Amino acid sequence: MVTVSNVSTHALLSLCSARDVDLEVDRSTLDGSLDATVMIDLWGRAADATGDDLLGLHVATRVRAGAYGALDRLLCASATVRSGLTATARHFRRANGDAELRLQPLRNAVAAQLVTTVTMEHRPRSSQYTLALVVGRLRAASTRMWNPTEVHFSGPPCHAAVELERFFGAPVRFRQAIDQIVLTPEVLDLPHRDQDPELCEMLETELTQSVSDGAGVLARCRESARAWLWQGEHGIAIVARDLDMSVRTLQRTLAVRGTSYRELIDELRCEQAATLLGADHVAADVAHALGYSEPSAFYRAFRRWTGTTPHDWRNRSLPKGRHAAT
Repeated sequence: MVTVSNVSTHALLSLCSARDVDLEVDRSTLDGSLDATVMIDLWGRAADATGDDLLGLHVATRVRAGAYGALDRLLCASATVRSGLTATARHFRRANGDAELRLQPLRNAVAAQLVTTVTMEHRPRSSQYTLALVVGRLRAASTRMWNPTEVHFSGPPCHAAVELERFFGAPVRFRQAIDQIVLTPEVLDLPHRDQDPELCEMLETELTQSVSDGAGVLARCRESARAWLWQGEHGIAIVARDLDMSVRTLQRTLAVRGTSYRELIDELRCEQAATLLGADHVAADVAHALGYSEPSAFYRAFRRWTGTTPHDWRNRSLPKGRHAAT
């Protein structure tokens, strides 16, 4: 069973109550985590009852500061927008077991991408809520107001798109390949008001202590490695530290799950390379973004992963009529 935090559901019920909408829910049953299917059903009923195109955004603005506990405190105590976003991505599944927040380098920017199994019918509400919450939390922690450069939603346009653009302070595009916010390096490097390295270390330990089973370690290892790979780090020691275990213990745990750290990093590099090449980045830039000292090493690795060259992959990924430069 996939579970999600009940924070969004309590905020949803609060909004419905303020609008005199009764979803006939016993609140005593909402303690702890919820089955994702129960949460989706509640949101669907609320959307039908309120007719609100921006239900996700409006619920996100009702979530009180600190509602996500240690994860909220870690974000606020992080040094910059970048480190707060990285920490949020690393621990995202603690709040939503049905989704993942991926940090993807773009040309002169970074995208925080929401990857979810939620069906397209319900996705607009889910993506509105998550992206608005992430932006709102990071803005509140920062020393000054900032805006993303773009916001993408995979769903169809809504009637109140102007309100979305007003909240994000950026162009909002619909029917995109993925739900994401795009941030510039200048925004990512903005300092946080209440940064506290010692508190961050304590909270990281608290957030990772509950991960004990092999499958959980594998998922957390993948999330941590992906977040560090975005920052140019791919060593096992830093990921082991995130998971609060020794390198040797992590290696043994991965072996029990039928994989290794090198195989996991290869998988993540292949995933990022395919995304960047599909976005029309040249192979040399992709090699640099993935931490390869020489493009030739990346070319060999990409052929090993996919059976083709980066150039051919780009040509197949681009729209018809366009051809990638070498």
